[in-house]
Amino acid sequence: MAVAKPLPKILIVDDEPDILELVTFILEETAEWHVVSATNGDEAITVARREQPDVILLDGHMPGRDGVSTLAGLRSDPVTHATPVILITASLRRADRTIPPGFSGVIAKPFDPVALPQQIRGFLTSPAQAPRESASYHTPSSVTGSSTKLA
Repeated sequence: MAVAKPLPKILIVDDEPDILELVTFILEETAEWHVVSATNGDEAITVARREQPDVILLDGHMPGRDGVSTLAGLRSDPVTHATPVILITASLRRADRTIPPGFSGVIAKPFDPVALPQQIRGFLTSPAQAPRESASYHTPSSVTGSSTKLA
């Protein structure tokens, strides 16, 4: 008898309930991932330690601990230090191609819901799944006309 492979687990961290609900639906229903969530940075660190997700999708701007501060907390913890973290943010400027160190990738808001699972998989299957000093990011097709990976 074959043993069922466990679903990949992703931690979604965002202070906006609508984003949490949408991303959870997309990833559970279309990508068949197990989703856990947190609404702020401190909760994210606690949930990440307890759940040990395969990847974390982290909002850049939240009350209290922002995305970069939360990433620092995750990286300083021996349980979560190597977990890939993808920043999701509305604050990317076209002129600013610098991705904060330690992130595995960045997805711009608004994102394309249909493309989101593949974007996340793309970051996880790249040669350097671990945190990178520099990373690429995806801009939504609504901005560029097609889903584009920018370097």
